[in-house]
Amino acid sequence: GDVERVAYLVLMALLPALVEGDIAMFGSALSEVQERTGRWFATAQGGTFSPGAEALIRRMTEWGASGVGQSSWGPAVYGLVDGEEAGLRLADRWRCGQDHAQPVARLAGRGLLQPLRAVCPGAPLQHLRPDPC
Repeated sequence: GDVERVAYLVLMALLPALVEGDIAMFGSALSEVQERTGRWFATAQGGTFSPGAEALIRRMTEWGASGVGQSSWGPAVYGLVDGEEAGLRLADRWRCGQDHAQPVARLAGRGLLQPLRAVCPGAPLQHLRPDPC
């Protein structure tokens, strides 16, 4: 069942991928865990992911994120990418067409999140990176 599969993914994919530094394996396993656990709460949260999150999660996968999911019940979502430049490209794709702020962070050191930049259309951020939209 799902519980056994999630346990398998954690022990045989997520943890080994962390040790090996394999973002593709880690991301794939994490995405599957997110899908399975999201279905457990689908009736309570209105779907596998919180309302409005599912479309963005699917788009981030299409845009090259190695792994995707949501934080607890949402509304925060995340996409894992390999490196800062890939993160900036994903954030730029995300920003196009959005009408609200999207904070972006990167892993630093041992599991600590550090702000990379806040992506907010209309904000004076063009000096950081040209507007891709």
